[in-house]
Amino acid sequence: MNSTYYDNPSWTGVPKAYSLGIPGTATAGDVNMDWNTSSPMPGIPAASWSARMTGTITFPTAGTYTLQTLADDGTVLWVDNTLLFNDNISSGIHWSPLGMVTIKDPGTVLPVRLDYANQAGPGAYLALTWILPGTTNYQVIPHQALSPDYGLATSSKTDDAVPAGTTGVSTTAVTSLTTSTTYGSSPWLGMAATNTIDPGAGTLNLTTTTTYETTAAGYQRRAGKTLPAATATGAAFAASTYSYYSNTSGYETSYKPALTTPVCGVPLGTPQYGMLQTTSTPSPTTAGGGNTAASVVYDSYSRIAGTQASADSGWQCITYDSRNRAIKTVYPAYGGQPARTVTVSFTDTGAATGNPLKGSVVDDSIASTTTGGKISGTSDLLGRAVNYTDVWNTVTTPTYNAIGQVISTSTLANGSTSPSVQAATYDPDGKVAQITANGAVIAVPAYGDKTAGINAGQLIGVSYPAGAGAAGNGSALALTRNSVGASSSMAWSFIAGQPGLTDTVARSESGRILTDTTKDGTTAAQTSAYGYDAAGRLTTAQTAGHSLVYGFAASGGCGVNAAAGMDGNRT
Repeated sequence: MNSTYYDNPSWTGVPKAYSLGIPGTATAGDVNMDWNTSSPMPGIPAASWSARMTGTITFPTAGTYTLQTLADDGTVLWVDNTLLFNDNISSGIHWSPLGMVTIKDPGTVLPVRLDYANQAGPGAYLALTWILPGTTNYQVIPHQALSPDYGLATSSKTDDAVPAGTTGVSTTAVTSLTTSTTYGSSPWLGMAATNTIDPGAGTLNLTTTTTYETTAAGYQRRAGKTLPAATATGAAFAASTYSYYSNTSGYETSYKPALTTPVCGVPLGTPQYGMLQTTSTPSPTTAGGGNTAASVVYDSYSRIAGTQASADSGWQCITYDSRNRAIKTVYPAYGGQPARTVTVSFTDTGAATGNPLKGSVVDDSIASTTTGGKISGTSDLLGRAVNYTDVWNTVTTPTYNAIGQVISTSTLANGSTSPSVQAATYDPDGKVAQITANGAVIAVPAYGDKTAGINAGQLIGVSYPAGAGAAGNGSALALTRNSVGASSSMAWSFIAGQPGLTDTVARSESGRILTDTTKDGTTAAQTSAYGYDAAGRLTTAQTAGHSLVYGFAASGGCGVNAAAGMDGNRT
């Protein structure tokens, strides 16, 4: 069970220690421990302390159970949030009163809470026992019946299979996707230590591992992460690592050598309060080192003021206004490209007294454009864009109806006096009913009515009318869905004399495409079939004239990571 320890016998104040179960029991997970004169946990005195154990208890059979503790000193027991007995007394080893629980259904799981108090030393002992229905002997409740009930997901399974009646594909083309998660030695913190796809012996067993600071050395912040290849091989320098600033020292002292000039205008000596300093990731080209590092410096408001990757020539600096909005970002030169500055204005003038409905972004690296690298826009009082001008001085103007739907968008190119206008109308449900281009109908969507089952209210087709007053090409698209609403086919029809085109897919129960059949007019249909591994990765593709196999080898790969296949890289 989940155990919480206090440095007093009354379960008061802030807990001083935690554990999963009781450390040191003969059988892990049992509540059966003789501490005698020893401390139960670091930071807890040997005498005068208390513990609270919570979780669930599983009753294997129907009937009436008798629960009782043997303790020195006091115990209080609740099952299903009902008090069974209160035996919180100062006494030597003794039996508590009896607590009776009647179970109707085998395998019933109920919440349980056991409070224990070592009122005064020396000596501390606790055992939680029961008498099973139809028996007369007490026994320590086995650990299999007790759980900490942290509420943490420890495993998942997404069922998948080839549906009955699907042809052209093996029944082994897909498998169910299973995962498992562990939470390390301190599961009460809820921090996942490992996440495994397809766990178990003889399986893919792709495990991603995350490590954290210890309580003694830090604040349990994430310290490292390894992908499945590095987890399996234990390769040095194959983990991503995370380092943090000290609590109160200036940021410059955290670098080797120490920085001597301010970064991005942040004065030397500015404390970083333990925030993330550097993220180091494995090098894709250098075996055993040369990792890529990215560092961050924060200003006195804990905003990101500067960032720098190991390959950068300098710091990328961010400046904020009085409302904590980023108004300028300076990028260092990189890869033969010169340094550049991006400036953001939240008013028409850039000053706080300007029009707040207008704003702009200027990138000085494209100053040769029509507007000198400036993108500008105007919003209304509802925050909707009503005008947008790009760097080529092309102006886009949307208009809205009374309920906020875009009913037209006008685009006027630089130097032109005749805008291009795209407009839309809507049905009473808010779905697009028609789209026009410069007044001519270009597209008419169709939707399933209330009798259409899974297609009710869904898009089932689009026509593109041709002829007088229309701007389409005479084609039409029909869409169908399977029983769970996933698209299953598309059928194109064209103007008279041209054959139609259909594309039909068969899906697994989870929605992965198993076969894809394309038919062009009266020609023979072409079918492709696909297979996936237990991690959901595409491993086979049978297409017209080709048989393709994709490997994700756990060893023998090229490059510095011979096990790259475990990380999802095709080998």
